Amino acid sequence: GPAIRRYAVVPLSPASGLIGWVPSCDTLNQLVRHHRESRGVPLYLEHRIAAQLAPEPKRGGDGGDGGGGLAEGGELRAYNALPLLHRVEVFAAALSRTGGRDLAEALWLRSPSAEWW
Repeated sequence: GPAIRRYAVVPLSPASGLIGWVPSCDTLNQLVRHHRESRGVPLYLEHRIAAQLAPEPKRGGDGGDGGGGLAEGGELRAYNALPLLHRVEVFAAALSRTGGRDLAEALWLRSPSAEWW
């Protein structure tokens, strides 16, 4: 007879949660990656914007190059050097400059009908 499949779920709120690994399914990252690639949008667009928004660190006596936001080999160096609260603020500002609807659009386009969405 039919069997009920069980998956591990991490509750996030009374109405939502994260389902554990389900074989043969796309990850959220894969969905967003494919959606953005098909539209010519960089996968890490928000990170690039955050790197541009992050303030340049003050040069110290450490002999470093100052760790600029877009320094070669460390695009996010200035961003990562910020305290956590500042990183959250910079990333929120970066998100506000993008549509932020990639996952919703990807799921909508892959749904066989409006009822599935």
